Formats: sequence, C-alpha cells, structure tokens
Amino acid sequence: MAKAPDRDAVLREGRMCLSASPENRRILVISGARGIGKSTVANTIADEATALGFRVVDLPCLAGLLDEGLLGALVLGDADATPTLLVIDDLHLLPGRSRDRLARAVKAAVRIPNVRCVATTVYTVPPPLWREFAFHRLRPLSEAAVRDLLNRTETVVAQRQLIVELSQGNPLVATELARAAPIWHRDPSVGGAMLDRAHLTDTLADIGAFEVAGLDEESRRHILGDAVRHMVSREHGSDSVAARPSVDTVAQLWVLASSTAEERIAVHLECAVDSRLTSDERLVHRALAARAPDAHLVAVLDDRANDMVSMQRYRRAVALLCRAAALEADRGRARALEVRAASMAAFAGFVDLAESILDRMRPGRRAAALSETVPARAFTAVARGGDPRAAFGVVVQALDRLPDAVASDVVDQLIGSVLAYSALTGDSELVAQALQWAIKHEQHLDPVNVLVSRSLGVSGSRVHVRALDSTALLDAARASLRTGDPWKPVLLQLALPTLLWDPNDSCRLSDVVDPVADGFPAAEALARLQHLGALAARGQFAAFAEAVSSGLPEGLFAAQECLLNSSVAAVTGDEKGCTTAESVASSRFDVAYERMRRGGLSAERCSVTPYGPLEILDYVESCVRLRRPAEARTYLDRLHRTRPDFWGARHSALLAAAEAMLAKSGAEALFEASLHELRTAGWCFDTPRVALVYGEWLRRHHRATESRGRLRYAADLFAELGAHTWLRRAEDELRAAGAGPHPREGDAGSGLTGQELRIASLAAAGLTNKEIGEQLYLSARTVGGHLYRVFPKLQITTRSALRDALLRYEDGGR
Repeated sequence: MAKAPDRDAVLREGRMCLSASPENRRILVISGARGIGKSTVANTIADEATALGFRVVDLPCLAGLLDEGLLGALVLGDADATPTLLVIDDLHLLPGRSRDRLARAVKAAVRIPNVRCVATTVYTVPPPLWREFAFHRLRPLSEAAVRDLLNRTETVVAQRQLIVELSQGNPLVATELARAAPIWHRDPSVGGAMLDRAHLTDTLADIGAFEVAGLDEESRRHILGDAVRHMVSREHGSDSVAARPSVDTVAQLWVLASSTAEERIAVHLECAVDSRLTSDERLVHRALAARAPDAHLVAVLDDRANDMVSMQRYRRAVALLCRAAALEADRGRARALEVRAASMAAFAGFVDLAESILDRMRPGRRAAALSETVPARAFTAVARGGDPRAAFGVVVQALDRLPDAVASDVVDQLIGSVLAYSALTGDSELVAQALQWAIKHEQHLDPVNVLVSRSLGVSGSRVHVRALDSTALLDAARASLRTGDPWKPVLLQLALPTLLWDPNDSCRLSDVVDPVADGFPAAEALARLQHLGALAARGQFAAFAEAVSSGLPEGLFAAQECLLNSSVAAVTGDEKGCTTAESVASSRFDVAYERMRRGGLSAERCSVTPYGPLEILDYVESCVRLRRPAEARTYLDRLHRTRPDFWGARHSALLAAAEAMLAKSGAEALFEASLHELRTAGWCFDTPRVALVYGEWLRRHHRATESRGRLRYAADLFAELGAHTWLRRAEDELRAAGAGPHPREGDAGSGLTGQELRIASLAAAGLTNKEIGEQLYLSARTVGGHLYRVFPKLQITTRSALRDALLRYEDGGR
C-alpha cells in the first residue's frame, strides 16, 4: 500500500496545480477522514490561488445539493480572461448521479487552460468517474503535531496523553476532546477508561451518529472491536495488524462511547483467542474480560509485569499490575500491587498514572496515611514543581511511623528519597539527618542507596560529593540498576549532583547512571535538567537557550526549568524573563521596589528560586536609593527572625552585603566577607553583583579611586557572563568615578550612553534634576549636564518632549 502523503506534500501538489504548466494536475482531489484537515488544506490552496490572481469559486455540496447550471455559468463567464479555481468541498455529500454529472462538468471546465479544480471527500477509493484525477489521501497528524495543537488548549499533560491516543492524529477529534477535558479521569489499568456519551462534545456526537447511522449490528460490533483492540494496542505498545483501526476515528469513538459493558466484555473474550494478536495482547484482553478474582491470572500478570520492567517498558508494567490488583482477592496483596504500580509510574515519569492510582487507594483511610505510598507521592510532587524540603519532611514522617512488617523495597525507596531530597536542597543539616537514616538501615539497604550515602558528605555548612574508589560497590550498584526499578537511577540522579543550579563541581557517576537512564521520561528529564543547570552555572547562556528550546519530556520538572530560566534571565537582563532584576540593573529602583512589594517579601520567597536570595540585595538597594532605609531595616530584621535553618553560605553572604548597605560602621568588612564567601563558593553572578554594590558604596562615600577597582572587577565579570544590562550599569558607575568605560566589542560610540538613557527616562517620568541625582548619587548640576547632551541627540528642545522622543529612540533600535 502506498504511503499517504502529508499536508506539505498535498500543498506542493496544489501549487503544481496552480502553476502555468500543470500537466495532468488540473484537478486535485483531497481525501481523508472527517476532521482530518481536508478543508483547511483546500482553503490554503485557495488562499495561494487568490494571491496569484485567481478567481476562486466555492462550490459547497451542502445537504447534497448542487445547482446543475451553476458550474457552467460561473466558469464560462470570464474564464478565458481570468484564471479560475473551483473549490468543491465535501464531494461525498452528493448523490451518485449528481457526483457523476459534476465530474463530467469539471472535466469539461478544466479543458479551458485557465481553470483548475480542488475537491475534498472522505472516500478512501475515488468514485468511478473521479478515478482519473490526481487523488491524495491526507495522513493523520503525528503525535508531536497533536501535542503541539493541544499545547494551545487548557488541558494538562495527563489529559493530552490520553487525547493523543484517542484522536489517532485527527485534529478535529483532538480539539473537541480537549474541550471536554475537564471531565476526563484516566483509569491506569490496561485499556484505559472506556468512554461514555458525556466524554464527547455535541460536535463529535453528531458526526459519530451520522457516520454509523444505518449500520447493522454486525458492522457496529466490528467498529467496536477495532476501537477496543486499538486502545489496548496503544496502551501495550504493540502494532498488530488486527489492532489497527480500519474505520473513521469519530465513528469509533461514538460506538465506543455508546457501547455497554457487556458488549465490551464480549469483544475482549473474542480478542483473548484471536491468533492475529500477540500473546501479550491476548493476555491483556483476557484480563479485561475477567470479572471475578483469578489467582492464576494475577500471577501471570505479575510475572509479565516483571518482564516488562526488565525491558524498561514501565507503562505496560503499570497497566498489568493495576489489572492484577483488580483481580486479586486478598486486599493486602492487592494493595501491594497498587503500591508497586504507583511507585513505578511515578519514578518512570508517568506522574498522571501515579496520581490516578494513588487517588484510588482510599479503602477506609487516605493514601496519605500509608507509608508505602509516600515515595511515589513525594516524587510526583517534586516532578510537578514542589519544594524538595516539603518532600523531605513527608518522607521523614513516613520513616518515623514505619510499621514493622513492611517490604524492604519500600524502606529502600524511603531512604533513597530522603537522601535525594536533602541533597537537592543543599542543606547540610538535612543531609546529615538523611545520612543518619541510611546508617540506621544500612544492613538492608540496596547498593544504590549505599553508594549515595557514601558519596554524599557534609563539611561545615556545605554539602559535597566524594569520589568513590570502591570497585566492588560500583559493580554492585550497576547490578542493582540493571534490575530495572526506575526509582534507583532517578533518585541517584537527583542526589548527584546536589543542586541543579549549584556551580560547585560535582561527580555525576555517569558511568553508573547513564547506561540505565535512557528510555523513560523521568531519567531523561533529570539528565537534561542537570545539563541545563550546568550550562547556566558556567555562564554558557547561548548554549542554555538552545538547549531549552527542545522542551522537557512529558512536561516533567517544568517548574524547575522555569526557575533556571528566571535565574539566567536575571543575569542576562532578559526583561520578559525577570522584570524586577531588569529594573534594578537599569537603575529603575522605583519600579523594582513596587514589583517586589506586590510579589511578597517573605523569607520563603528568597529560598525557592535560584535568583531568590539576590532579591534581598535588590530590595535593600532599592530602598536605599529611594531614601527608605527604615523599610530596608525592618525587612532585614524580619528576615533574621524568620530565616529557615537550611539557609546556607550563599544566603548569609548576600544578607551580609545587604547589611553593609545600611551599616553606619563596619560596612567595608561586611562587603569584603561577602565577596570572599561568594568567590570561594563560585557563584558566578552573585560575585560581580556584590562587587558592583560595594563599588557604588565606596564612590558614594567619596572614595572614588578605591571604587574603580571594585567596579572594574564587576564590569569584567558581567562582560564574561554576557550580562549586558548589568555591564552598562557598571560602566556608568565607572564613568561617574572618573574611569573610562569597559571596552566592548561592537560599541558604535553613537546614541545615548547608558547613564544618559537612565537620566532621560527618569526625567521623562517627571522627576526633577535633584530627585534624579538622589537616586543615581549625582549632583543636580551633573544631571543637568547629561540632559544638555541628551536633547540634541534626541532632536528635541524641551523637557516635555522627552517621553515621545524616548519612545521613538527605543523603537528605532538605537
């Protein structure tokens, strides 16, 4: 069978049809299922024809009617003078005789050199009189294209995955299912949740009912069989010929939604003995047909799930375990199967499945009260962007109340979780506590947890990673990882390196993790996120932006990626990514002050993002520049009272720099101590940020010569990082201190300088020269001198014209 062309190929055929030498392409028929996008492609061709000067004549076959004389009248009117494109939509709506007469009329019309025709139909085989025309059947959209379509809807990741599976590449079906998404609830068992009428919009219901109207019972049963086999096949990752749908997607959904449980069980029973299906598919159908406990079938499903785990086919394994739990008579055993399924789904990265399983595990008491479910719940929360410290606390509580009779695998997951989340926070106290738990259970720990516990160490207030030279332990960890349990490589990746955005060097033990971390979403997402963190920490922002564009699989750790983007935006001066930092970098302290006041000034806010600690410095500096030191003092006092115990050296160093800005004595020592700590830890942006504030403080205290060294140091580091907005501010401070600007590649030496632009912006906002000088630590006379040079550059003569002139200046790209 010839492969169906994609949309681009059909559009190329359409362009050939419109060309001056169309050869045999004067008539183009586009075929495809309802909602596949035939009319969209035909309209695109019509739009291109209009642009080329064609007269486009629409001939819709509404209600199966077409005026017999309309075609000749429209075409022959002035066709000899004007190129004409006939667009016939929904050709299949016409009765057979009308269709044949239309075919003869179109053939007669296209004998005129300037006439072309594009038609659409749902027929897979052309009608007899249309077979001589160019006939192109549209292919369904790829899964990536459907996901891209759904990204513009209000669906969540879990809903998108199910819609992708059900839509089978049909854009209309995908869009309509997305509209009904608020009522979707994913059943994690094999085959998923069967539809009912409430899941379909009126549009899908009307089309589906129209498609199957007049079909006999046998035909409907055949469609239902196709739909059920397809759902199981997609869930199981198979591609059996018998499982491939042979009818319209909308018709399948309608028949599936209107079928009864008894009808579906009958289909499963037939499929369970269908030799065309794989043995795994037959097992799945057998399990779905069972309605009573079956110990033998449970054992078979459990064994097959273990096989799937060893092959890293976790989604299939989860589905098999859930079905086994449903058929298990013993509730304790059934709960153990569900716990295993939830854990596997969570750590493999299928967090939507994990959440569905956990929500169902409420037999008399909430799943939150079950220690066995805590590893899956905690990791799901972190993968959704939750705070690792909160996850650590939940896991520690589960360890405290751990019952005596608990599976060793559950203990291993709990220990692995506390190790990973404590390391992820970078808090030495939490890491020390996690190591104590590991020591307590060391005799029964998995080699992967032993490896992590012996790799992590605490030195003062810093967490570090120790290189291991124990070949036996590394070999044991490799052997353990090969068992396929997804929590092992995932928690190992979380723990090493410690912080995703920490610039300290650390050992990833990639030779242990990488061979088993490919092929499932969570491990791939973590490896990619850690790569982004390394690029950001090293200041490789161009490579970072390129890597970010590819997106994270399954939408995992999206919140963590947003934090990294915010951190990079704060450094590079991307106004859209971090407006508060951009305002501070541009010396727009009034804007930054208001933004931070609206956003909240709690200690927690300074803890949850990579840029968060720097907001301490931003807020205090904004208050100082706006002559509000009392507010800054109140803010710092509150931070000292409410600061979390896990705040490390970075927070302390930036807090010291903020204190220095308000100190009446000893400020220089505080600045020096802050710079020393940040340089030692290797924080690539924090160091020049504090150096800039330090240099400005020196200049404000009439120590201009001393300030130049700090300001030059800050400018050099900002230039290396590509932080252009901050570099311009450092250069302006250097000029104010009597030094030349930092040399920059590509400086044109024309237009407004950074200082002139700042002064002009403040003046346009209505500030007096004195008020501008107070914000920028300049005299009113110096501000006036800058404005004297700005006016001729902007070609204005009055202060009132500044606002419009600056808008023109910025729109002109400077």
